[in-house]
Amino acid sequence: MKFEQNIGKKVTKKRLKKSGESRSSRPFKSGFKTNTIKGVVEHPELGTPAYIFEEDDSYVDCESCYLVDELEKGVVEINDFQLKAIKRALELSSSMHDIGEDTSLGRKIRQSIKYIDNAVKGNKDTFVSLD
Repeated sequence: MKFEQNIGKKVTKKRLKKSGESRSSRPFKSGFKTNTIKGVVEHPELGTPAYIFEEDDSYVDCESCYLVDELEKGVVEINDFQLKAIKRALELSSSMHDIGEDTSLGRKIRQSIKYIDNAVKGNKDTFVSLD
């Protein structure tokens, strides 16, 4: 079944306004807005697939949940080509705006360029936090 492949992933409840527009989700029984899927069972009242969770003993219809996307958590996958493009943009930006190396911004740019160089040397794919 397609829902079993989500075991171990985080979900939140879907909530829609009457207009169909999304709104903030309700918390699970655990009190959290996101829970980790422990398994899939048959919903005792609806007879549909339902997720059970690690954080509490509740169950929620699978169709009433959506996976928390990695982008929502602030993590994106960046390949070498993209890292090199970001590095070049940082270099061009600092030279175009005559940002001195002794300024706070200049140090941050150099630090970012150094990080990118190390990431490209060490990993084929690198995860960068946006926090």
